[in-house]
Amino acid sequence: MKNTKTYVVILNWNGEKDTEKCVLSMKKLKAKNFEIVIVDNNSEPKSVNYLRERFPKIKIIENTKNLGFAGGNNVGIRFAKENRADYAIILNNDTKVKKGWLKGLLDTVESDVQIGIVGSKAMFMGSKGVIQTAGIIRKGDYYEDRGFGEKDEGQFDVEMELDAVSGVSMLINLSMPEELIYFDEKFFMYSEDIELCLRVQKHDYKVMYAPKSVFLHKFSASSDKVSGLKVYYGLRNKLRVIRKYHSFSEFTLSYLKGWARGFLNIFTFDGTLIFNHFKALLTVK
Repeated sequence: MKNTKTYVVILNWNGEKDTEKCVLSMKKLKAKNFEIVIVDNNSEPKSVNYLRERFPKIKIIENTKNLGFAGGNNVGIRFAKENRADYAIILNNDTKVKKGWLKGLLDTVESDVQIGIVGSKAMFMGSKGVIQTAGIIRKGDYYEDRGFGEKDEGQFDVEMELDAVSGVSMLINLSMPEELIYFDEKFFMYSEDIELCLRVQKHDYKVMYAPKSVFLHKFSASSDKVSGLKVYYGLRNKLRVIRKYHSFSEFTLSYLKGWARGFLNIFTFDGTLIFNHFKALLTVK
C-alpha cells in the first residue's frame, strides 16, 4: 500500500454502544494508516458524552440537527477533504470490521487511478457466514444486493466493477472532482449511495467491489425505529434515481407502478404505510 492518508467516517445517532463496538473492532486491522472521525447527528447529550469519555483521542463533530445519512456523512467527508486526506471511508456505526477490511479497500483503489469508489462485502452479524451484500447490480428499474441471504462459499470472491456498492462501507477517492465526492443531501437517507455511484460512473470513474474487505453488519439497526421514514424515503429516492439515470419510459412505468401499489396498500388499513407511500409519489422532484 502507498503512504496515503485515510479517514474513516462513522455516523452516530443515539447509537453510542454500537459506535463503541465498531471503533474497537478497528484495533485489529492489518492496515494502520488511518484516522477515525465520528460525526454525531444531533443525538441526545448522553450519547455524545459517552463517546467523548470512551474515546478522548478521536475527533467528534457534533451536528446541531439531524442531517440524515447523506448530510451527516458529508460533514465527515468534508472534514477529511479539508485535512488533505486521500480517501474517506463511510462506515455504518452498527458494524464490526474484519482484519483485512481496510487493506482490501486500499489495495483495490490503489490499483487503478480511475477508481472512484470501492465497496466491501457485508455479512449479517450473528449469522454463520450469510451475505448481506457483495455489491449492487441493476435489474430493470431497481437495484439489488448481490448475494443477499446466501451462504458465503466464495461465489463472490472476485474483484470487479459493478453498478454500485453499499454505503454501509464505501471508500471515496477524494482526488475526484468536488462534485463527485459528496452524497446528494436531498436524498437524506436511502439510495444516496446508488446515486453517488451512478454519478461517479457518469464521469468515467469506476465503482469497484473489493471481496477481501469484509465486515459484519447489524441489519437496519437505526432506521427500523421509524418505519414511516423507510417507506417515504425508500420509494421517493428510488424513483429519483430512476428519473435521473434511466430513460423517461422506465421512469414513467415505475411511477405508474408506484401508484398502483399505493392503491393496493389501502387494503392493508395501515395509515402510516398509505400516507408515506402517497407522500413519496407526490414529492419526487
